[in-house]
Amino acid sequence: MRVFYMILWLCAPFFVKAQGTLAENQLDGLLLYKSEMTSWYGTDVVREKFPGALKSLGGYFSYPSGNWYSCVFYSKDAQPKVLITISFDSTYQLQEAITNTETREFTAEELVYYKLRKAAFEQVKQDTSVHLLPNTSLNFVPLVHEGKHKVYVLSGPKEPNIVLFGNDYLLLFDDKTHIKSLTKLHKQAVPIKYDDKQPVAASLHTDTNESDKYITATDICTLMLYARYAGWKQHFVVSPSFVSIWDCEKDELNVITIEAWHKILEAQQQK
Repeated sequence: MRVFYMILWLCAPFFVKAQGTLAENQLDGLLLYKSEMTSWYGTDVVREKFPGALKSLGGYFSYPSGNWYSCVFYSKDAQPKVLITISFDSTYQLQEAITNTETREFTAEELVYYKLRKAAFEQVKQDTSVHLLPNTSLNFVPLVHEGKHKVYVLSGPKEPNIVLFGNDYLLLFDDKTHIKSLTKLHKQAVPIKYDDKQPVAASLHTDTNESDKYITATDICTLMLYARYAGWKQHFVVSPSFVSIWDCEKDELNVITIEAWHKILEAQQQK
């Protein structure tokens, strides 16, 4: 343990240098998590209260409003209307959810999210670099924050007891919803199967994509969503240059160089 903290101290200059990228990844990861939680629970409420309704809807997205998050379900019309809105406070308690079935137009804020999601869907549909893996679905998550317009595309597993990292993308748009870039965040998909009856304390995946050397926002979101079911306490993301260490219980991140990581492994082997 002393060796571990000594290495963290030696890596202090790196932490200062990398704060910007790591902070943005962490913030986006948290925003993704809240959006996905809202969509998960929002669709659960719709299935329970309005059986079969999801098949007749045009789609949905989630967005923040103060301390609340809302999941908006809209029609299939050429000019869609909002049909159902499910809103949650920060606790995500289903009994506290507010259901509104008033048919209405999008608010100005909602229209931005709708256009972002639609533009991302159309872009992905024509981009040959984006793939749909077997037994997965592509989830489009629009984010609008601090003047930036983003859509993350995550692969969600359809099989139980699988945590899937990778096959994820980031699309950047200007404020007119014109595409600026599409980035593949991982070079490969990494499915990790877990046994919830015999959980392991830590898990790991490697990422050889040097365009993002640290844990990605999608990794953080995935861990915040699934680690509790898998029973993980820590998760390690190993890239060619750095190792990101995510504390699944505290939702905290540490990053060390790959050289420091090897020193830790060597110290443990000598014990």
